[in-house]
Amino acid sequence: MDFKTLFVVLVSVFVIQSVALAQTWRQNREEIGIRDWAVAGVAMSLGSLFSVIGLYDSGSDTGRAASLLAESLRDIGAVLGAGGWVFVWLGVRHFYRRPVAGYRPVLWFVLLFTPTLLGGLAFLQLPDWRVVCASAAIGGFALLTMFEFLKERRQNNPVLLLMVTMLSCTAVIWLLRALASLDHSGHVTRYAFVDELSLYDAVVASVTITVSMIVMTNERINQRLHEQATRDPLTGALNRRAFFEASAPLLAGLQRSPGRLALCLIDLDHFKRVNDEHGHAVGDLVLERFARMTQTALREGDLFARYGGEEFVVLLQDADKAHAASVMQRLRELGAGVEFGEGEQRTGVTFSAGICHAGGPVRVTLDALLEQADRAMYAAKQAGRDRVVDAERHFGDLAFGLGGE
Repeated sequence: MDFKTLFVVLVSVFVIQSVALAQTWRQNREEIGIRDWAVAGVAMSLGSLFSVIGLYDSGSDTGRAASLLAESLRDIGAVLGAGGWVFVWLGVRHFYRRPVAGYRPVLWFVLLFTPTLLGGLAFLQLPDWRVVCASAAIGGFALLTMFEFLKERRQNNPVLLLMVTMLSCTAVIWLLRALASLDHSGHVTRYAFVDELSLYDAVVASVTITVSMIVMTNERINQRLHEQATRDPLTGALNRRAFFEASAPLLAGLQRSPGRLALCLIDLDHFKRVNDEHGHAVGDLVLERFARMTQTALREGDLFARYGGEEFVVLLQDADKAHAASVMQRLRELGAGVEFGEGEQRTGVTFSAGICHAGGPVRVTLDALLEQADRAMYAAKQAGRDRVVDAERHFGDLAFGLGGE
């Protein structure tokens, strides 16, 4: 396939990329990165179109005017093609919610790159310096984009691996094209295979970026839907259904092993009074802050959920009585710092909690644990609130038959 035909193929691929990404962004307007990649496709398609028209016109014998027009089209094509990669880089930063100074990088690139392209390297006496400039710019922004993906540190993700591999190849090929365009005297040396390889890479890179970005967007949407289905929207804790589902394998494992766990049911004291005296907005803020500080006190693998209203439930894995008691004490101390109200009425959050334990191997249901913890929590309320009651110590272990420690 000759050089000009590859350009035509490239234009077609970029147009398809733009349409696919624009449609994806239309359905997910909050994903600005998708919009940037769609714009990149438009810029690259126009850049390739102007370049291929310039190539065809430059080979004609229609006079100086046509030759100048062809050169101008190729200059515009080089700016648009390289500028498209700026949008690819910006799209990745927007996709991962990284700070970006608006679209000023695009403006600065155009302001700096255009004068360079139009004669800033004239002292090198290059017959086709636009090849060097555009190739170097594309290779450089491919490297920057690759580093953005490497920052994710989730290289077990096959899509990220694919993007990193593709971008590293793209950077090498286009930087090689820039270097291959120079000999030691500073003149362009034509290597047709490098030109064809770079355009072939552009086709592959376009398809890879389009497919990968759509897949990554779908992964994010699915993750968001999963969080909406399993998380309480106010506090970010697990919702009741998700807590039951996450607890099932832990309780099943307790039947086969001598493990230990503790379940703690927490109820914020006088929460109705908070809503009545300070308003529901303050009540929501208290719930949100209490949930956030509770999550900081738990270990990875412990489960935390909003059980209903102002009630929360915690399932501590591999936790004996001492550990469960220390966690509850830590929460009581942290709760004192979740203050609300004004002046002398400003106060912290207190809660009443019930704890129950289970030591394997034992067959136990979550409903049984919740029932025990609820009885213990009710006992804490009856005793004056702002305290933690251990079900075993308060009612006796034999009443529940959950195995020993």
